[in-house]
Amino acid sequence: SDLSCAAYNFITSSLCDQHPKMTATVTLTATQPFDDSKPKLTNFVWKEDREPHVDRRNAIQKAHPEVKKLFGVEPLTKYIVVGMVAVQYLTAIAMKSYVGTLPWFLVCYFIGSTMVHSIFLATHEIVHNLAFRSFTLSKLLAIFTQTPICVPYVIDFKAYHFEHHKLQGDEQYDTDLPTEWEGNFFQGKILKTIYLAAMLFVYTLRPLLTRPKSPTFWHLINHVIVFGVNNNCLVRRRNITH
Repeated sequence: SDLSCAAYNFITSSLCDQHPKMTATVTLTATQPFDDSKPKLTNFVWKEDREPHVDRRNAIQKAHPEVKKLFGVEPLTKYIVVGMVAVQYLTAIAMKSYVGTLPWFLVCYFIGSTMVHSIFLATHEIVHNLAFRSFTLSKLLAIFTQTPICVPYVIDFKAYHFEHHKLQGDEQYDTDLPTEWEGNFFQGKILKTIYLAAMLFVYTLRPLLTRPKSPTFWHLINHVIVFGVNNNCLVRRRNITH
């Protein structure tokens, strides 16, 4: 992931290069200034470092100049993600008669969760156009890759994630940042543990609530394919069980 971020920022981080001192509290961005007058929340780590992607990219290139040979499209990615999606669905089919049993829980934990985590990481690489150079093929592969997740998130993720790279640390545009409400509410060990456990849902829902975007044709394709595939799987399972 460090290599892909380095590759991506090497090509597209002109904004960060123009504003090399962009940090979590400095106002050197093209957007609205941060409100540094607000009191900082307690029990949180506050960093005054420079925007990390640029520094990390420079450090990697200085220590390992050969890394530039790895920049760009990885031809194996598309085959690997097809294999991961196949494993997820084939495992579900193989375990359909064992739902609720100990073997089913073990398979869900050790195989299913591993595949889901890998699929999330794969969609990150794909939306950075590191599987195909074509934007259209990248979007189609990303949609296919995330079908086992059941929630059509990948088209929205692409838009919000690119804003995160370009304007990291900006309270208005970087939706990777927790909101003020999250910081105030999730205090203490118990609530923070719950917060970490629910991070997938928080990370997915936060941009939609704080910075909603107008739907596009690609959103429609994303929803139709993901809901269509998973609805078909549910219908087939009901038919088999009955």
